[in-house]
Amino acid sequence: MSSLRAVVGLEVHVQLSTRTKLFSRSPSLSLPPNESVSPLDAAHPGVLPLLSTQAVKLAIRSALLLNCEVNRASSFDRKHYFYADMPAGYQITQQASPIAKKGRFDFHLLNENEELIKTVEVLQIQLEQDSGKSIHEEKESLIDLNRSGCALVEIVTAPELSSGLEAASFVRQLRLLFMHHGISNGLMHKGQMRVDANVSISNEKWNGQRTEIKNMNSIADVESAIEYEINRQKEIVKRGDKVIFETRTVDTQGRTVCMREKAKTDYRFMHEPNIPTLRISDSFMNESVLNVRSTTPLYKKLISDCGFSPKSAVHMSEDEDLSLFISHCCEKGNGMDSLPSIGGNLFMEWMLEMKQLCQRRRINYPPTRTGFHREFLTLIRLTRDANITRLTAIDVLRELIETDMMIEVEKFVNDNTLWRILDEIEMEREAKIVLEGWTDNEKKKASIGHKKRRLKLRNELIARSGKRIDVDDAMKTIERLL
Repeated sequence: MSSLRAVVGLEVHVQLSTRTKLFSRSPSLSLPPNESVSPLDAAHPGVLPLLSTQAVKLAIRSALLLNCEVNRASSFDRKHYFYADMPAGYQITQQASPIAKKGRFDFHLLNENEELIKTVEVLQIQLEQDSGKSIHEEKESLIDLNRSGCALVEIVTAPELSSGLEAASFVRQLRLLFMHHGISNGLMHKGQMRVDANVSISNEKWNGQRTEIKNMNSIADVESAIEYEINRQKEIVKRGDKVIFETRTVDTQGRTVCMREKAKTDYRFMHEPNIPTLRISDSFMNESVLNVRSTTPLYKKLISDCGFSPKSAVHMSEDEDLSLFISHCCEKGNGMDSLPSIGGNLFMEWMLEMKQLCQRRRINYPPTRTGFHREFLTLIRLTRDANITRLTAIDVLRELIETDMMIEVEKFVNDNTLWRILDEIEMEREAKIVLEGWTDNEKKKASIGHKKRRLKLRNELIARSGKRIDVDDAMKTIERLL
């Protein structure tokens, strides 16, 4: 059998950060069950929808970020299906004429071994209302309509992905992009970003039957479920069996399990008669364009300006505390050190050192004291420029982390005479004093290359200098004298 390849397309449902729902004035905040439900959300007869201007702005913003063509005149449709958490029996969406289409998203493949940029076509972006939430218990099912009617954009990609890693990389960077521009809070565990995937196996001669994986609400689920489904379908094809057209979901182990077999469904789409054509004015568009161009997401800055690997940049940007700390470190002005001038690799090296010190002493990582980031960057610069040794820097960092009062690193180094010794004559003078305390037999063993003796000499020299002689310099000095 010729080589099989996976074909994956995504549908990403993003809850917009609007104050109210898409067509009602109920707040879209998180409240106790069924406490944010208007008559429209509960589908009371005779209640008319009123489109949220804020939702339209955020939808256009998302379209521009994904390089889409914004449809200056779009319309809404009813998608009919019955489910307990959809009281009206239909969803208001944009099937025939969506707000945007024909876009693309460039993202980094977050792989350890190679750094690749992949481009995926965005077929369309549509505004639509969310359904309620079904809560299935042992003997009954409960319905919470707080989410019913919340504003969503659905982003539909072309089937151009080929692995769980690619899909997860796409979703992680899309999430950071939307969070940065205020489009969504992106809390996947709260259902604010949910991913469906269509997965099939193909080769040069035929296209396989697809399956749909529904409602993946974590990055881990996206990657593991798609990989599992790809491998499951490959095994089916290799056995000579046929893949069933079905809807699947994700279990607690990240595997896909069958929900139901899919049948051709007639959703009976019809134009929504109660909402007029949505027309986007020039001023509305210009405002959105300015907003999108005004700032750059942190993960992109870290890659382009600071030399971070894409994987590290995305990882650091996903953590709220870390991203805030790093944002401060990226600030420039008044002659201060900044992350771009330090460089990503060196910064990450010292972030790891800081993390270990914080964990050992059960201190919040990273520390949040005002000005800590400035002194941290100063410490890295002094080490990089060979003004202090690495061992001294670790001691100063420990002091910086543990001391309640903020210390100025350069003043602390100066007051405690911690500047690095670079003069070879001074190093040799200190080394000779150390050697005077050794017996002739120990000196002989060290001189003929006894590794443990030389390491001991080196360590004694470093200790005598108060860690002001660098490890490599100390070893070279010992070797010269011996």
